Amino acid sequence: MKRILTAITFFMALTVLFADTSKFYNEYNQLLPGMHVDTKNGLDVYSNPSFSSEKLATLSHADYVLIREVGAEETIDGVTGPWVKIVLYPENWKNADKEEYGWVFGENLTPALPEFTNIPDVLAEIQKRGKLYSSFFPSSFGKKYVTNVYLSQETNWLWTEYVSYDAMLERLYCESNQNKIAVTLHDCMVFNKPAGNNPYGTLTVLKEGTKIKLESITAYGVQSSTLYPIYTASEIYNDGSTRYVGEVRGIDITDERCFSSVSDGKGGKMMLAYLRAVKNEDGRSIQKRKDIFEKRFCDLNAPVPSGYKMITAIFTDAEGNKYNLQNLTPELNPEAMRSLRYPLIMKEPVLLLEEIYEKYGITRTNLYTLEYWPSSWGNETSMNYICGYEYKNSGDGETGLGYHCYTSRDVLTYVFQKSNGKVVKDETTTFYQEEYEPYKFHEYTTHYGEPYSIQYWDLKVGIYVNPICRLKMRSSPNLNANKIGTLAPGTILKIIEVGEDAEIDGDKSKWVKVQLVNDVYFVDGARTTAGTTGWVFGAYLH
Repeated sequence: MKRILTAITFFMALTVLFADTSKFYNEYNQLLPGMHVDTKNGLDVYSNPSFSSEKLATLSHADYVLIREVGAEETIDGVTGPWVKIVLYPENWKNADKEEYGWVFGENLTPALPEFTNIPDVLAEIQKRGKLYSSFFPSSFGKKYVTNVYLSQETNWLWTEYVSYDAMLERLYCESNQNKIAVTLHDCMVFNKPAGNNPYGTLTVLKEGTKIKLESITAYGVQSSTLYPIYTASEIYNDGSTRYVGEVRGIDITDERCFSSVSDGKGGKMMLAYLRAVKNEDGRSIQKRKDIFEKRFCDLNAPVPSGYKMITAIFTDAEGNKYNLQNLTPELNPEAMRSLRYPLIMKEPVLLLEEIYEKYGITRTNLYTLEYWPSSWGNETSMNYICGYEYKNSGDGETGLGYHCYTSRDVLTYVFQKSNGKVVKDETTTFYQEEYEPYKFHEYTTHYGEPYSIQYWDLKVGIYVNPICRLKMRSSPNLNANKIGTLAPGTILKIIEVGEDAEIDGDKSKWVKVQLVNDVYFVDGARTTAGTTGWVFGAYLH
């Protein structure tokens, strides 16, 4: 019995005397490339493995450091641990062309990002510091809580952890579409790889709503059972110039067509951003995933047999309050493209949600009012159906078009449909806004042909108008001037100058210079920004 007690006592003494250094190595007994500082008081870096040597720098809590060597152990305040040789941050180098080193007490290092339990915590820390040194995007917090798993060329396209997924984000960049524009869904992380003599990567932050140009795919990740690409990206400024920012995660951005913002006419903006994924696409083969991405996901309108699911849909009001639209009744159709409309020309404008769905050659548009308000339960929203219309374009003799526009009290829809050379529909329907319940509309009347043009109505500088048909915007007030683009019906414009009288195709009115109130797409698909100006003929405005 004495021998057993003696052995136990000796073992316990050894445990105190010698630290467990396994945390510095992976399962193959290879030294980890880097670790994080795990002490809120900061961690001093010394020139040699001794507290009596020169202090070179002080690291902050959660800082990532590259490690080069595990040295001798030392017991400090009853804690035994090794000294660890690390690479100093470049700003602490005396010679900018050569990597320099320092020593830290290893018991204050941890393999996983400490303390932070979610991405917002990390974003707040990055914004406070300006940047955070990192080996890549965070994949785990604490010791066991894994939130993201990555694969990339650096990992030989092998997962860093076991992973499964049941949905895939659409690939926004591919060889056939190299000018894809995306928008950040929220404040998000950007990773910059080590460059030049600097061995450290860094994390910075891009603000919500930032436009970026996607330039390549470098890796893939999985979050919440959804596979997403990781892109290199450049920020796009208002003047069209760009600046390379680094790598962004596909889960943090969305196609520009899935982001819309509208002016409230008072200097504020209301925004809608949503992200959808393709359901039930699984596979362990990275080549299979690449094939699927390349062939199917370069076009948001491409047919997807398994269907879509909504990942997120957020509305932001002019005051910056956010509303989750995933719990709306009726539910948002994940197959549809949607955008906000705010018809400032109406006497009592209300926010509208436009939903467009294409399938089997049929294009369907639904319009809803979107009401929103704060409550004791949080921010709430409600949708009310206004109307819907559809038309068909197919290879079997069906051709058509449809659109909607606004008057001071109405929503007007127009549908033209031709079948085998015969016109089967050519009508405008008016939906009247209720006087005392502005979020409700009812069908009022229908007439043959397009919405009526108005001649000699009072066109004034400063009023809001919209085209009642497709309308060319020109650089000067004459038909021979250069075309800037063709405006879609319902595009909100502001008159900034009234020109001379003119007559075009029997319609008499004035040329007016207008300014785009919101970012819009021209009929040909080109996107142009709010503030763009040009001349249009006033007879085709309401």
